[in-house]
Amino acid sequence: MRNLHIPRYLATGTALGLGLAVVPTTAEAATNVPCTTAALITAISTANGSGGGTLNLAPGCTYTLTTAFNGGDAGLPAITTPITVNADGDTIERSTAAGTPQFLVIRVDGGKLTLNNGTVRGGSTPGDGGGIQNINAGSLTLQASTVTGNTAGGVGGGIAGFANGTVVLRASSVDHNTATGAGGGIFSGGALTLEASSIRSNTGDLGGGVFAGSNGKLTMAAGDISDNTAVTAFGGILNSGTATLRSALVKGNTAAVSAGISNHGTMTLQDTTVSGNTATAGNAGGIANITSATLTLEASTVSGNTANSPGATGGGLANLGTATLIASTVTDNSADSAPGGIYNNTGTVGLVATTVAGNRPTNCAGSPTPVPGCSG
Repeated sequence: MRNLHIPRYLATGTALGLGLAVVPTTAEAATNVPCTTAALITAISTANGSGGGTLNLAPGCTYTLTTAFNGGDAGLPAITTPITVNADGDTIERSTAAGTPQFLVIRVDGGKLTLNNGTVRGGSTPGDGGGIQNINAGSLTLQASTVTGNTAGGVGGGIAGFANGTVVLRASSVDHNTATGAGGGIFSGGALTLEASSIRSNTGDLGGGVFAGSNGKLTMAAGDISDNTAVTAFGGILNSGTATLRSALVKGNTAAVSAGISNHGTMTLQDTTVSGNTATAGNAGGIANITSATLTLEASTVSGNTANSPGATGGGLANLGTATLIASTVTDNSADSAPGGIYNNTGTVGLVATTVAGNRPTNCAGSPTPVPGCSG
């Protein structure tokens, strides 16, 4: 069902109260977009020229882009104003036909795009943001939408968001995207909010799922970051800024080192599970907490992670910074060399009502810096 668009004059009731006949402005009126690519391009251009608008797409349509708009590097006109696109199971895609030039699908350039119940697919760019690129403090919101099968020669295979911008996903999915650089699924240099959303089966060089930069803020509530692959490091999430994960799942990610989560900033996990991640050539199957970084786990679980390459340690957690675990568990993780549970090297680990047990070959024994309260 499409979202109901309520013009501002109805929401305030002022004009009706005065008994005036009010005609909504162009920006307030909804435009029905026929199932042609030309109609979609025209509708976006018109909305931009009118200061924004709401576009209702034809139900179940696939809008296939065969060339970049106006000779640029994006298939659609850049979003420069507040535009809401109400899809109804629609797909906006770059053509898969042989000879189709490279271009990303959607660029938000200082505007505000809300996409409801749509799919963005098949973008391919030598630059950043194969599916969607958000620049110049733009705002992107995806609701019940999917970004899939896009590639970027730079960062952000699915979505690339940059400094001072905002990206919000609600009940949405970013999957099967690829970046030659950082952030196979999402690269974020600004504020990134994930609500009941999934980042799955993406591939990047650094940060297969999500790469959150040093000036960014990552907030995740529910949902999962799963089955992503990093060619070099940081399979699921790399955080260099501030991050909070609540009731989330980080599972089945793979990287040479730091397979599940790599924290280089300040990060809090609440009621979150990090499990089944695999470091194939180094330390930290589950979580790596880097020098000067701060990590807090509250009522969270780190289990079944692996760092089994020759000499690798820290199957569950490898810590060089400050890590505090409260009412949490670190269990059934494994490494080639001790310890398999928590590896602590010059860092500080505080265990409060926390269980560290059943890790192989040891829980904490063998760390260069002891972990108080951990035995075995």
